[in-house]
Amino acid sequence: MNDPKGFDRFAGKVLRDWKVNGAAVAAIEDGKVILCRGYGLRDAENRKPVTEHTLFPLASVTKAFTAASLATLVDEGKLDWDRPVREYLPDFRLWDDFAGERITPRDLLTHRSGLPRHDLMWYGSPLPREEIIHRLRHLRPTADLRALYQYQNLMYMAAGYLAGKLAGSSWEEVVRSRLLDPIGMVSTHFSVRDIRSTEDHALPYAKIGTKVREIPYYEDQEAIGPAGALVSNVADMARWLQVHLNGGLSGEKRVLSEAQVRELHTPVTAMEPGRWPEMPQSTYAMGWVVQPYRGHMMLQHTGGIDGFSTIAALLPDERSGVVVLTNMGGSSANYVIAFNLLDRLLGLDQVPWNQRFLEDNQQFEEAAKRAKKRVAAKRVRSTRPSHPLEAYAGTYTHPAYGPITISLDGTALKLRYHHLEADLKHYHYDTFLAENQNLGIVAPAQFLSDVRGTISGLSAPLEPTGDDIVFSHAPDESLQSADYLSRFTGSYDLMGYPVTVTAFDGTLQVKLPGEPEYRLRPLSEGSFAVEGPSSLTIEFDEQGVTIARPESVLTASRK
Repeated sequence: MNDPKGFDRFAGKVLRDWKVNGAAVAAIEDGKVILCRGYGLRDAENRKPVTEHTLFPLASVTKAFTAASLATLVDEGKLDWDRPVREYLPDFRLWDDFAGERITPRDLLTHRSGLPRHDLMWYGSPLPREEIIHRLRHLRPTADLRALYQYQNLMYMAAGYLAGKLAGSSWEEVVRSRLLDPIGMVSTHFSVRDIRSTEDHALPYAKIGTKVREIPYYEDQEAIGPAGALVSNVADMARWLQVHLNGGLSGEKRVLSEAQVRELHTPVTAMEPGRWPEMPQSTYAMGWVVQPYRGHMMLQHTGGIDGFSTIAALLPDERSGVVVLTNMGGSSANYVIAFNLLDRLLGLDQVPWNQRFLEDNQQFEEAAKRAKKRVAAKRVRSTRPSHPLEAYAGTYTHPAYGPITISLDGTALKLRYHHLEADLKHYHYDTFLAENQNLGIVAPAQFLSDVRGTISGLSAPLEPTGDDIVFSHAPDESLQSADYLSRFTGSYDLMGYPVTVTAFDGTLQVKLPGEPEYRLRPLSEGSFAVEGPSSLTIEFDEQGVTIARPESVLTASRK
């Protein structure tokens, strides 16, 4: 590698330019590790330096491990890349029945499921992996199966779950026993919770406003683990890169077959064209992005999670590669350092990557400022909410995303979703802005009303590339208890015709003469809405049941 001392100065400048506290870097040239060290600080307050053993969350660099774990099962004849997932997991379902029947393990790993990201569905979720996978059937796709590249963490979670099921254990055990242990990656863990007791680990930082601040670790990673939960250091990661550069061998030990290494590295899904002439196009393989770099084949994958940005890159023909781990969220310093290292490994003039990415970053910051001004300008002033604030409080549910809780704190509304909290500030009409200053979140949330004038739901753009996610206003739990519902069950007489009310699965159902059976949703004490005809209300009292429509109000007496 040309001018390694010059690289040290370059790396230091990049960290300063991007206000990144620390980075760990490894480089491999012709199969041999030639650089493995830390730069800057893993703990800024206590001035603790980054070393080659400092542990960092890998974020989505984890995906290559999940793909490789499935490859070991293919080597053993337990998995076929192109057989439907449902043949291995019979309960696997997607919104689109055809896609759910035909999607394969290869599809899970190549971002062509038809689903957009839906990241807020899993982010911070306390649900187990199996339950989140069960909820995939409630997520609407935005493309047909195999029609479009759409980055998808949930499919990687499903792929890891599949690996564990086929091995009769778990994703964690498959990765540990078939990859980490044979390679000798003794310092690699499955969660940031695992590293709290270790001395040498990096703290997470983010730029909030104009200042860099330490932020909490993202710890709720268990369910989404196969998509991005591994924690490692550059000493271990150098061994991982060597396995890919050596055709599946770790030293003399066979970890992956050469055939499966080729499968993992083979392009499958076309991505958007690149914007730089050095990298004009990209495709996604399994756990790796495959693209030319200045005329040389490159495989790479980046990762980003709260407080960390990472990248691993391979030059297979040169048997060279780099890994860069940084403790700053949302930074491009990982790209800059990695691409500069590749230039040096290839013996080429250095592209001004730092300048390019800094200019891009400046444009992104200006775009964010314009967005903030636009939100303020588009507000319809002198409006107020249609209901008293207490009417908006309660729990709102979605079959995939789960519950959002709105509470009234004095004279202000607050939102909680999983572990995220935000203040709800009135914007206009029944639209509020959810704001979390620590995380820099500002997002609209619109409350919905039904024809009765009651708050029936909450709509929010949680998936930017798809329809808004609509949460239904859940009734008070006391109105759903079996004892409460049993008060209304039985037969009623409506002018000589029977009306039957039954309880099933935590809800009431009513059969009116000449009409289909309706499922009821509690509104308040004794009052129910019908799921379907929005204008029909069923109200119970001591005498019987009132069936109210805009054109008629009928009363049936209890038999």
